[in-house]
Amino acid sequence: MKEANNSTWMTLAILMATQFVMSMGAFSFGPLAPFFRDTLGISRGEVGSLIAVFYFTATLAAVPAGIFVDRLGARPLLILCLFLEGIPYGAMSFAESFVTIGICSALSGIGYGFINQVSTKGIMNWFAPAQRGTAMGIKQSGVTFGAAGVAWLLPLLAVAYSWQIGVGVVGLSMFSMALISFLFYREHPPDAGVAAPRISEDQGGPSLRAVLSQPTLLALMLTVPFLAFSNGCAVSFLVLYLKEQVQLPVELAGQCMTASMIAAAVGRVSWGMMSDRLFAGDRLQPVIIVSVLGAVSALGTALLTPSSALGLIFFWSILLGFSLSGWNGLVMVLSAELGGRQRAASVVSVVITVLGMGFLSGTLVFGIVADHAGYFPSWLLVVVTSLCSVAGFVRVAALQRQNRRPCA
Repeated sequence: MKEANNSTWMTLAILMATQFVMSMGAFSFGPLAPFFRDTLGISRGEVGSLIAVFYFTATLAAVPAGIFVDRLGARPLLILCLFLEGIPYGAMSFAESFVTIGICSALSGIGYGFINQVSTKGIMNWFAPAQRGTAMGIKQSGVTFGAAGVAWLLPLLAVAYSWQIGVGVVGLSMFSMALISFLFYREHPPDAGVAAPRISEDQGGPSLRAVLSQPTLLALMLTVPFLAFSNGCAVSFLVLYLKEQVQLPVELAGQCMTASMIAAAVGRVSWGMMSDRLFAGDRLQPVIIVSVLGAVSALGTALLTPSSALGLIFFWSILLGFSLSGWNGLVMVLSAELGGRQRAASVVSVVITVLGMGFLSGTLVFGIVADHAGYFPSWLLVVVTSLCSVAGFVRVAALQRQNRRPCA
């Protein structure tokens, strides 16, 4: 069994840092939305389309990425995905039109579609089973910390210099991580020896099609897009909404987004710990609570006005992140447990794809509704989709209890 040592923790630091800088790219469009609107004159729907095309190509890349990672290993794909996302960001710093930014967004999404598979493979190679849960949680916190960092950094750079300088810095950070990964990241621990023969995923057990056809898992896959839809709306438009509707300075709106993403990082760890300890391994009760809190926080955000107290604005921003961006780990664990040990990775890949489609739909629809009807109906839509996820998870819980009943 592999024991954690200095090399192991350095590997985890590289994976977390990579997740951090690549997430800076993934979450940069929300903080930059006010500057895109001012300099390019684009609509809110067009802002949403920039985010949607990024996640569309990332979703398309997800399954091929998993195949390549299994065949070629984590190290070469780690370096490659940093360049695949970093090069378009470098090019975006020279962009002067909406179409050029859209093309760069689509190309950079391909690189982002690799990172979860690459980093998960790295965790599996370097950490013993008893340590992988902690390592995965630390690594995954890089996502929301990256979003928090970019929400604070980009508005400052855009105001002081230009948004082009901001995206250039993001691209440069990815090139730097590619160099660090090339120099210091290794595929396996030095004392790993020859890997044990892999057991075929098809050896025994139900087929993937049979697993995916289970009523409980089907209900889950029909439910999670609603929660991802709400998440996409919140992370993509919070800064623009606070600037345009609540009339906060863009730097302060970015700070609210930073607070929201830090709360999301805390939420990902906290909800997972609560599901293990407080709910005795039950993932559905906490994710139902998350969905209810998401609806409440979206309604509270919708009711903000220019006269709202700054503390109240931060409160709703923080609750929005803690709920609508804090559920990711719960759903991943629930999906793996429903899939079973033999099919866990395949089932999680399918769920990630479904989540991606819900997320990008949210970024598009929220912007279009805001353009035609205003922000209040857009946030009410988030309330509705969050409540739909509540109903869906309640149904999943009922099906799970039904499956656990002993036969008469």
